[in-house]
Amino acid sequence: MKKKVLIYSSNFPFGRGEEFMANEINELAKQNIELTLVPNFIRGEKKQNLNPAVHIDYSLSHLFKNKVKLALQVVFLSNFVLALIAFYLKKPATLFKPFFIKYFFGLSAFQLWVKQTSPKADIHLSVWFNYRVHALINSRKTGFLEGKIISRAHGYDIYEERFNKGEFWPNRQEIVDEIDWVLPISENGAKYLGKKYGQQHKIKAIYLGVLPFGARIQSATGVHFVSCSSAIPLKRLDLIQNYILEYATKYTDQQVKWSHIGADTFYTESKSNLPSNFTFNNVGYVENSALRKKMLDLNANIFINLSDTEGIPVTIMEAQSIGVPAIARNIGGISEIVTTSNGSLLPPFPTFEDFEKGVSSILNNYTSKSEASLATFTTQFNSVNNATALFQIF
Repeated sequence: MKKKVLIYSSNFPFGRGEEFMANEINELAKQNIELTLVPNFIRGEKKQNLNPAVHIDYSLSHLFKNKVKLALQVVFLSNFVLALIAFYLKKPATLFKPFFIKYFFGLSAFQLWVKQTSPKADIHLSVWFNYRVHALINSRKTGFLEGKIISRAHGYDIYEERFNKGEFWPNRQEIVDEIDWVLPISENGAKYLGKKYGQQHKIKAIYLGVLPFGARIQSATGVHFVSCSSAIPLKRLDLIQNYILEYATKYTDQQVKWSHIGADTFYTESKSNLPSNFTFNNVGYVENSALRKKMLDLNANIFINLSDTEGIPVTIMEAQSIGVPAIARNIGGISEIVTTSNGSLLPPFPTFEDFEKGVSSILNNYTSKSEASLATFTTQFNSVNNATALFQIF
């Protein structure tokens, strides 16, 4: 008999933000399991490239859709108020901080959904290590849920020192003690959780991945950077812009291009201030399935990521799978995908001189770094292999 697997997402397979899940979900659906996605919200259009064997359960999103009704249910039919008060008494410094109100509201609402629907599954897998996992644990402890509880973990849902002086995720020790598996997307994340909470036997890194593409960049012609992200502050598009402009100003004999792929509007400085050898291309949003073709069409030869925080970006996997070397800061799990052999790994807080040396290293050794990038994808970030490793946990 096939095992039944429920996968809890924020909004996948709808809208944007969790497109990185597509390859893993589609590969899992080929295994001997019955797979159902349970999105928290319906935002945007449904992805068209979803494996037809994947089912979608809309009941959770329907609960969250009627906000007024949900708020009344959470306040009067759950332990939301008592749980929040108990947490405030334990950690008074968190009083009235919006994150914790939202957290306990989501926790209580999710537990209400479990009580109302009694979801049946052998495996309950959360895409994020957040309140949904907490709710699943509580529901199993109180007898409203059966089955294994597993969670993926990425960046913001792992490294607590980034937020609130290390006291960010409520009851995390209890959750790690009770969960069956935590599966971070990086070895760095797995080591962090194991060191902080113990239970190393149930914490295992399993990488995300992308499918082979078949085509690749052949050689470097000029300097054409490509970035792919939202424009939120932690993605540091300001730092990317400053360093690329400084590079173009210094190397006037080179044509320097920068193409940014992302849904958010992003502008460089006024054109009168730009070096004459610099060109900026605001590409806009590109569907995940079309990203590599777009990078090839652009003929970009260096992928750039200077984010303040990261797990292991799937966008770097996409770039490496077509032989594009990456330059990135050594934060989170970046060093597991970007090395001095296949790109340029910058210090956590790089100066322009660090950036300059990193770019020169790629350009001066382009063929070897391009081949090494492709090899890194093949051996570590092929979604077929990595989804198989995830299935074996089931």
